[in-house]
Amino acid sequence: MKAEQQYIDLFTHYEDLICRHAAGLMNLPRAEALADLERLGFPTVKSEDYKYTDVAQAFAPDYGVNINRLDIPVNPYDVFRCDVPNYVPEGVVVERPIQLVNIFRSDVDTMANRRILVIMEPRSEAKLLVCDHSIDDVKFLATQVVEIFAGEGAFFDYYDLEESSMSTTRFASVHVKQEAGSNVLVNGITLNNGLTRNNYYIELNGEQAEATLCGMSILDKEQQLDTYSHITHAVPHCTSNELFKNVLDDHAVGAFSGRILVKEDAQKTAAYQTNRNLCATRE
Repeated sequence: MKAEQQYIDLFTHYEDLICRHAAGLMNLPRAEALADLERLGFPTVKSEDYKYTDVAQAFAPDYGVNINRLDIPVNPYDVFRCDVPNYVPEGVVVERPIQLVNIFRSDVDTMANRRILVIMEPRSEAKLLVCDHSIDDVKFLATQVVEIFAGEGAFFDYYDLEESSMSTTRFASVHVKQEAGSNVLVNGITLNNGLTRNNYYIELNGEQAEATLCGMSILDKEQQLDTYSHITHAVPHCTSNELFKNVLDDHAVGAFSGRILVKEDAQKTAAYQTNRNLCATRE
């Protein structure tokens, strides 16, 4: 059985339950997404964008996804307190950085799916640091989607720090849409991991918008980081700057593939892209 089939069967069997626990807006694209998965399957290493990452192999194990929301021994609402508001209102400046810590801890193989939505209203400012950690040595699979909407004149910094384990596999996608005069910084840092695939999609949709995309990793043993970026300049007078660096030792793998699309009417575009790596071994 192909790796994606277990997820198709899982969704088909529990579709009513899944949809009851989700907002209507989230349910709207599910049928189309399922049809795409059935038609296309997972990306393969034959694809230029995934030549270094075997997605099917990563998703093949049965992680026992907790769709029925089975009880766990700890009530997270008693242990963790979060007083962070859901979005940053117009004109509000959040002076102190916001930190979000994700911790993998389990005695069985575990899969977790996360979604972060950031709405920066016009002329608002904030910084967010997300930290991913793994404590136990069982297999962990993490999927994460981050959506950032930066309104006119908004400033937002997003830092993503991974310090997990060799038995952790992580697929993360960051989607950014910027309006006129906005400034967004996205910085991904990988200090310890197993297999990580980071996707970055940025759209500059308002004039004078500026995007800075950075990434850095320090890898050894059999660790692997695969990075893909796609920046779209949709309007004139916008700036994007990309810088990715990897320090690699032993049999570690660092891969980067970046694309910049400048649309026909996006005159006076300034786009920069740099990838620099240091290999500490000849192997």
